[in-house]
Amino acid sequence: VTEIGDETRLAIRSYIEQAFTDGVPARDTARRLVNDNLIGLHSGQLNAVETFRLTLEADGTLTDAVVDRRVARYAEAQLRFRAHNIARTETMNASSDGQRALWAEAKNQGLLEPDRTRRTWTVASDERLCPDCEAYDGQTATLDGEYTQGRGGTGRYPKSKGPTLHP
Repeated sequence: VTEIGDETRLAIRSYIEQAFTDGVPARDTARRLVNDNLIGLHSGQLNAVETFRLTLEADGTLTDAVVDRRVARYAEAQLRFRAHNIARTETMNASSDGQRALWAEAKNQGLLEPDRTRRTWTVASDERLCPDCEAYDGQTATLDGEYTQGRGGTGRYPKSKGPTLHP
């Protein structure tokens, strides 16, 4: 998560831990992030809100009250988007980190043979699947190794330790 302080980072971590413990979906965690005023808009979103305001004002046909109302709705939508993005990404990061810790412990106990064990990157084929993530689908790596992006990616993420690749 970018553009937050250490205290907010710790609070988000606590929310994600609680979500895992209680089986709370990412959308509900996102709602809590917003309702508890834990996060705000990042600089890019603030710029987008300001640009939206300037566009509405330049139209010249809207009252100040209408502009303010539309800008407020737009800003709220941006905040909900950010909260959902954070909740979803950090939940997936926590899951991936937990899986890697489990493998490391199994390796340390001699339950997995590092030379013979491989991990496989698997994606969910839905409307959110991007070309970069799709290019990793089916790629294999050793327990401690990196995945190498297959054909079809943009090249922005040529290697990765594992999911998540990006927010």
